[in-house]
Amino acid sequence: YKYLLLINCPSPKKRTSLLLVVKLFTTKFQKSLTKVFHFSIMVGVSCETFHSIHNSAGDYRTYVMEQKISKPARERLIRLSRLLEQQAKQDKEIISSAEIQQHTGWTSFTVRRDISMLNTSCSSPAGYTISSLLKAIQSELHMDTAEKKCCIVGLGRMGAALAGYSGFEKTAFTITAGFDSSLNRTETLRAPFPLYTTTVMERIIKQEGIEYAILAVPEHAAQEMALRLSTCGIRGIVNYTSAILRLPETTSVENLSVIDALQNLASK
Repeated sequence: YKYLLLINCPSPKKRTSLLLVVKLFTTKFQKSLTKVFHFSIMVGVSCETFHSIHNSAGDYRTYVMEQKISKPARERLIRLSRLLEQQAKQDKEIISSAEIQQHTGWTSFTVRRDISMLNTSCSSPAGYTISSLLKAIQSELHMDTAEKKCCIVGLGRMGAALAGYSGFEKTAFTITAGFDSSLNRTETLRAPFPLYTTTVMERIIKQEGIEYAILAVPEHAAQEMALRLSTCGIRGIVNYTSAILRLPETTSVENLSVIDALQNLASK
């Protein structure tokens, strides 16, 4: 069998086209096929046809999965999953890399490269099957339905707003507890989960098996509180403060700052 693949070089200075003829006679040629696939990722495939042809021709995915998904790619795939959910609600079944580019601003090459890291065969010449691609992203990034317990630390205006946020209900993340240094605040604030003072935070976190924390305390208290959370076994912290946290490698941090986001927009 012969497969003719038109591959575009994304060089900013010069774009060339290469015509690759891949001859597949027996499965012993699969190793060379993976090399061709890796090369195509480096230079950029012009459409989803490469995926569909090679998914039927041989299993190249083991080779691809050996490559660790980078943080930027992981963030794009999470955003892509939200887009796919929206498209599925509109009864769409197929989406192309060009359509994804229109919605997100990412280049088609970036879209195809990110999707190539997934253990999936959901592509066709028309585009990607939305349901299959969404399932592949959720599986690879462990976006499953297994409950993940979280807590909110700091119940000021930001923390109180997060405590009343209903968006958690449709995810695997469950807010199990809230903590604040003010006893009065824990007694007067209404929330769908128990509220405690930070004096018992370590005990409650271990008792409830909480793995993730949302940090919304004043900036001056952020570092100390984050260290306490890390010490008692918290795996990840969503940092809503402007403080730059220094924590052990056992605890990951995602920083969310409205000011930084606005500054990023203003600097473009």
